[in-house]
Amino acid sequence: MKDTPLLKFDNVSFSWKNATEPLLRNVTWTLKEGDAIHLDAPSGTGKTTFLKLAAGLLNPTAGSITIATDNIGFVFQEARLMPWLTVIDNIRLVQRKPNDAPLLEMLDFLGLAEKAPAMAGTLSGGEAQRVSLIRALANSPEILFLDEPFNGLDATLTEKSVFLINKWRNASDNRGFIIVSHIKKSLTDLNAKSLLFPKFS
Repeated sequence: MKDTPLLKFDNVSFSWKNATEPLLRNVTWTLKEGDAIHLDAPSGTGKTTFLKLAAGLLNPTAGSITIATDNIGFVFQEARLMPWLTVIDNIRLVQRKPNDAPLLEMLDFLGLAEKAPAMAGTLSGGEAQRVSLIRALANSPEILFLDEPFNGLDATLTEKSVFLINKWRNASDNRGFIIVSHIKKSLTDLNAKSLLFPKFS
């Protein structure tokens, strides 16, 4: 049901060890089904850390974070592929139900059809980033975390990547995403609502 909570921050604080100021202080916030959220703040203010907290990759210093699903996708700023595996095998690693058809379709759409059998370590940065997006979408996740997902992409490939994200989102009302991106057109095309970080106002 739309507007059902997907992710909840309950009085969450977070500080790095030896930091003079906390990154987050007593944050209570909810990501609901259907939400498309853009974290809006200058570089270096902790948006990536927030995404990792939200996805369960970091633990809060205080408070609690509840996520309603274990079916999530995450696009990191760096692709984080295993260079000793092929492109298709990197994506297969995360699949719950083996099915190459949608993976090959996405690879073809993003101009990577011929790279499917290639070793991931041979890819350029932009190619690896596109594979990272496909990997994040491979299981049709309920929540998508996108940390500068268009790094290394030109305008055409960014537009195609946005198309895939919108296609994923429009396939179900119970999905939501949080994105960090400096490309304003992509945020407009994704219809993402800006959230002032770390004020959450």
